[in-house]
Amino acid sequence: MAVLPDYVSGTITLANGSTTVTGTGTMFQAAAFKAGDTLQIQNLTAVIASVNSNTLLTLTAPWTGTSLTNAPYRARYLPDGARVTAQTTTLIELLGNGVLTNLAELGVEDGKVPVGNASGEYELADLVTDPNGTLAKFAALTLAANRLIATNASGNASLLDAADLPVSTATQTALNGKLNLSGSNLTGMLQVLNGNPLRVLGAASWSGANDFWSNAIVIARDINIGAFLSWHERTSQFTELSLNVKGYGSDVYFSFKGNGSFTAPGAINGTAKNFEIDHTADPDNYDLRHCATEAPEMLVEYRGIAKLTNGRVTVNVEDHYGVMTNTFINLWADAHVHALQNQDGFARVRPSPVDGATFDIICEDETCSDNVAWLVMARRNDPYVRWSGCNFTDDEGRLIVEFEKPE
Repeated sequence: MAVLPDYVSGTITLANGSTTVTGTGTMFQAAAFKAGDTLQIQNLTAVIASVNSNTLLTLTAPWTGTSLTNAPYRARYLPDGARVTAQTTTLIELLGNGVLTNLAELGVEDGKVPVGNASGEYELADLVTDPNGTLAKFAALTLAANRLIATNASGNASLLDAADLPVSTATQTALNGKLNLSGSNLTGMLQVLNGNPLRVLGAASWSGANDFWSNAIVIARDINIGAFLSWHERTSQFTELSLNVKGYGSDVYFSFKGNGSFTAPGAINGTAKNFEIDHTADPDNYDLRHCATEAPEMLVEYRGIAKLTNGRVTVNVEDHYGVMTNTFINLWADAHVHALQNQDGFARVRPSPVDGATFDIICEDETCSDNVAWLVMARRNDPYVRWSGCNFTDDEGRLIVEFEKPE
């Protein structure tokens, strides 16, 4: 059998644009093909980049011909002389750039090493050493998470936890001047400005059955208004916490009690005044809300039922509510009977004017003994609303309905 100059065993599969050649019945490795050898296919030449196995080749560039499936091919070896010539040419090119000549001209000096410079040539420079063993000390350390390298007075290196990192004297002095979260004593006034809130959390201990404790705090608005949390007193019925607010040249006291009540010495203003309680029909699932009646007067009202005797009855509102004599007389002004309603019949009734705390109910039937429901309304006129320091009433104690907004 004649020996063919090229290798043609088996077939190959090769897709257009691919560099992968898959052989069927081929022995590429056994035939000792190497990078640089070529494939002759469809009058085109493809250069082998690598021989991966007996049935797999990789080309240096994507295949530009049509896709092939189990197609014949011709593999051709690159002559050894051509390989040697290519290698020699590459070496000559490398030597021809002057690098070896540059190194040869430098010579050799004790403690000097070749170092490339900005002009692309080598020059001799001093060899950098570690005479103090610093690099060796760093190399001996075992690094770990959240650890920092520190040196001591002897110049030895060690690792410290980040939390143990020392701070400067100035920083430590500044930290010492700050409040301790576990408890600190304040000297002087603590001010909270520009509407920023101040929250006080914590608990207190008792030193006796009815003793009290006091803490100095400050609550402030946009302006500087001092305040004291002054009394916390325990009694047999409730615990009372009073807030003593100092401002505008006088003391004003607010009282928050352990039974849930709140006492304010002045007006309580808001867009709505409500109460909420457990729903009387379904307290587990619902709440019940009522809203206070709004009026342009500071009104008080009283109601009850009185029984007529021979068509008349005198009602004393103070006796009806069981208060001291002159209580309502000194509390109200412009009192009048607002409504009367016969509860038992159709006989008409009318009131007399209110005199002090009393008024009469008169029936047109002088023999009537029906029950009559009554309602009395009056305007508050006690000393507080007539006081010049009350800023929401006029000199006669009437509510100031219109007023300018504060700046």
